[in-house]
Amino acid sequence: MEYIPKYFLPDEAHTITYKEPQLNNLSEYLNKQQLSINSKTLVLFYNSIGLRLNDISRIFNLIQIDEPSIVIGKSIHDKIILACTYGLEGELVDPIITANRKYADYLSLISGKDIFINTLEGFLSIDNFEDIKKLYIELSKKESLSYCSQKMHENFNDLFVEYKELLNV
Repeated sequence: MEYIPKYFLPDEAHTITYKEPQLNNLSEYLNKQQLSINSKTLVLFYNSIGLRLNDISRIFNLIQIDEPSIVIGKSIHDKIILACTYGLEGELVDPIITANRKYADYLSLISGKDIFINTLEGFLSIDNFEDIKKLYIELSKKESLSYCSQKMHENFNDLFVEYKELLNV
């Protein structure tokens, strides 16, 4: 939480972080938290990057209040980096874990549900060392300052210097 800039989340957002290494039932965990009834729930996975404040606003605007709906953010490798629902829909959230965050597998698990699905693409999910090379390239772009603070850039720069030979870019 200390790395999330204060301006990154909307003022009315209630943020919850978890540390469980094995999370099998996400909705059960979220049900234990103090959420307001029928709130919009955004689940963002820790190894995701490239999400901007305007993306969060767009996600919240895409959620249908009158109809069951979900917004899914996926990486360039079809890995789910986020999911947002109105209220806590365990039938929609838990299969993300079951599908190991694989977009196609997730869709097959929820295909019988009568819901609106909105998908946003183009985010990064840092899952292996090859993805760190992509992160290096992404953070070299000036636009990355809109979702990664100067302090985080400096921290990443230290990491990249340390692994420069392995990055080979």
